[in-house]
Amino acid sequence: MEKYYLVKGLVQGVGYRQFVKQTANQLSITGWVRNLKTQDVEVLAFTDETTHNKLFKALLSGPNRAQVKEVLQKQISSKNTQPDGFEVLETREKPCYEL
Repeated sequence: MEKYYLVKGLVQGVGYRQFVKQTANQLSITGWVRNLKTQDVEVLAFTDETTHNKLFKALLSGPNRAQVKEVLQKQISSKNTQPDGFEVLETREKPCYEL
């Protein structure tokens, strides 16, 4: 199952992307995370529903210096190819998906 997350709050410059990558690796999730120029962070994750719930809770808490205001999520049924691992991608102008 593929889900897209948009994380809002103080989530850039606080180690949030590395926190997400570490959490994803611990949970055996594949996908990616990246900063947006809007100061938000977006995540695309491939895993089962139970593990998505664990990831969602982790995204809400974030690393110590983060101040997460909200995490929006959307189940995606796209033609994205499931990646082999979990990557930190370069910053993007706008989010991939509308929520």
